[in-house]
Amino acid sequence: MPPLPRFSSPAITDLEKDSDLALFLLNHIEGCRDAASGAWHGERETRRLQNTCHAAEALSELNLGLISTRQVEPALKWLVELPLLRDVLPQDRYAVRVYPVRFKTLAALHRFDDPRLQKDFNDLLNHFDSGTGWLLDTPNEFKTSLASLIVTDALVELNQSHPLLDSIEGAFKRWLDSNDHDVRGRGNATAITNYGDAAYAFDVLTRADRLIPDSPIGKQTRDALIDSLTHRRSDEHLKRAIYSALQLSRHFTDHAAAQAAVADLLRAIRSRYEAGAFSPQPTYFHAIVLRLLNAFYQNQLRDSIFESLWVHHQQSSSQAENDLEQRQHLALTHLIHNHVAVKLGDVQRLSGTRTRAVVYRVNFSLNSDATDKDGHPFAILPDSLRLIIKQGSIESLSRTIKRYNELPDHLRPYFAKHADHPETSSDSEWYLAMEDLVGMLPLSEMLDRIDLRSAGRNEHDQIARAAASVGEALRALHTHRRRPPAAGNVIHWLYLNPMSESIQSLCESLPELKSYSDHEFESNGVTYQPLNFYLGKVSEHVGELTPPALGAVHGDCHSRNLMIDDKLGAVKFIDLETISFLDDYLIDYGQLLEDVALYRFLPRGQRPNSLTADEILADGKHLNYPHLPRDADSILFFEKCLLERITLFAIETHDPNFKPRLWLAVVRNLIQLAHRQLPITNYDAYRREETLKLVLVAYAEAVRLLDELVNHLDAMDRNPLAELPFDKNQNH
Repeated sequence: MPPLPRFSSPAITDLEKDSDLALFLLNHIEGCRDAASGAWHGERETRRLQNTCHAAEALSELNLGLISTRQVEPALKWLVELPLLRDVLPQDRYAVRVYPVRFKTLAALHRFDDPRLQKDFNDLLNHFDSGTGWLLDTPNEFKTSLASLIVTDALVELNQSHPLLDSIEGAFKRWLDSNDHDVRGRGNATAITNYGDAAYAFDVLTRADRLIPDSPIGKQTRDALIDSLTHRRSDEHLKRAIYSALQLSRHFTDHAAAQAAVADLLRAIRSRYEAGAFSPQPTYFHAIVLRLLNAFYQNQLRDSIFESLWVHHQQSSSQAENDLEQRQHLALTHLIHNHVAVKLGDVQRLSGTRTRAVVYRVNFSLNSDATDKDGHPFAILPDSLRLIIKQGSIESLSRTIKRYNELPDHLRPYFAKHADHPETSSDSEWYLAMEDLVGMLPLSEMLDRIDLRSAGRNEHDQIARAAASVGEALRALHTHRRRPPAAGNVIHWLYLNPMSESIQSLCESLPELKSYSDHEFESNGVTYQPLNFYLGKVSEHVGELTPPALGAVHGDCHSRNLMIDDKLGAVKFIDLETISFLDDYLIDYGQLLEDVALYRFLPRGQRPNSLTADEILADGKHLNYPHLPRDADSILFFEKCLLERITLFAIETHDPNFKPRLWLAVVRNLIQLAHRQLPITNYDAYRREETLKLVLVAYAEAVRLLDELVNHLDAMDRNPLAELPFDKNQNH
């Protein structure tokens, strides 16, 4: 037998919910049926009979046409012929043949004309004792009064008079006059001792014209049955109340209190099915609930069931059509794919991220043997199509998708929209399409294009608009979750400690750096102190340098991680794995300034006028390199515009000492830029020398800015900071 799952219904009205419950029970009852025999399963012979009888009656009463007939007819044939007798021990066959419910069901469903059946019924009637008026010693599990009541029900259906009716009527009236209507398990075998049997007796006597529902006895019975519904205290009481509700539904349809009590009971039954409380119950129990639903709603239930079946049929048909159409579309799509070839064009690396992911702009075209409507060959211009694709590990890309989905709605427009899942063409390479970047280009590329022309009014206007858009995107991010710092040593864990740790790692990998970091050195003719000298001086001014608040920061804000549209009005971040929610907003600006004005001009930079290793001269105590940024007035103007945006944000957020901290942020990013060049263990001699010189220039620029900062902090009125951190007028 299939397990009974929990019931649920999306319907709103009680009728619709109970109609869904009826369909739920019908499906379960059908699933418990043995299609080969037509009977319902049971753990023993008499339980098979009981399940089959109740299921057949419930289905017949519902009268669902062929839905009912195709199950009821084989069941009735099985009840008449009893083929299970072949599998029953000879000494047990008599008990099966005279099982009382068998006769009641076959009589109610007008299948009592078989001679063998009639003989079996007469054998059962031979147990009638004229002295007591009851059936005695019947070989079944029913007590005397209930067995006699079931047989009397069959006699009423057959229109046969019998003294058993007198005994049932007398026992019923004694029950009605008693003080305790529910003494289940007590009393003698010929007494009616509970509401369920009493309700059954009332129904039999009414159908036999011995009682009238509108009579005083009928009204007294009605009130007693209503009481049994309204005072149920447990699932066992609820199950017995079903029999009371069944007769109230049949004989007191115009009585409001009776119908309200039944409706309340049905809601309680439905909640038990929703909770899975009735899953252990045998099939006959679910069939009785089905009979109650039918008795209460009558034709409304059948109409609602047919409507639900029709709707389900329509949905199934529509789904089948959709499935067929989808399969056709997939097949045709696959076929068309076989006739279209991708011709890969220029693949441009836009950015690398700190998680080792790489972002590419992939240009491509399509070739096909298909034709247009005029029969001309299909053609797309070379490299006219493009996608922005991020390559990385499955863990990194999955984490990126998760973090994008966690962004608040007001921040999502400032980040590249990610596909729902990574894709792969092998087990080791994973890719993620970035769906709204195709019409955009990296900020670095936009600035480089302007650098190729002389910086006139139009170029300055473009730079100002780009800086404003960058500032708007950063402002949206930096105002998110902004709050005062909780710790007192913010400058140390935000700035000083990360710089010290990075320098330590760099000196271990590049010992040549120690002569610059641990001693005085000269850079472009200016003598500077060891790094720890400056860090110690900075730590004396933590009060002035402590930010008033911390908030969301991108954490990898360089010009290749910022995409800008062709109108210079919208900016999006490519990467979001480095986002921090407890940092100083100047960290982002410090990195962007360092990247735009310095990194892109260092060896390995993207610009055509980047430094080469030969242009950087170092001997352990002296360092010389060309002025940076060189030949780039547009970069200096971008710095100026960006500083204006920083100033506006600082005023808005009450951050008067932002500029010294901006210098410190640039220094931190310069030292971390140097640290990101590690590891170098696998580099050849030339690559190692190039890396060392890149690190030395980044370190020298960091110390230059620290020197300016310390002079400013120690003598603030006499040594104001320069207008820009990287300026053509800076001292070297």
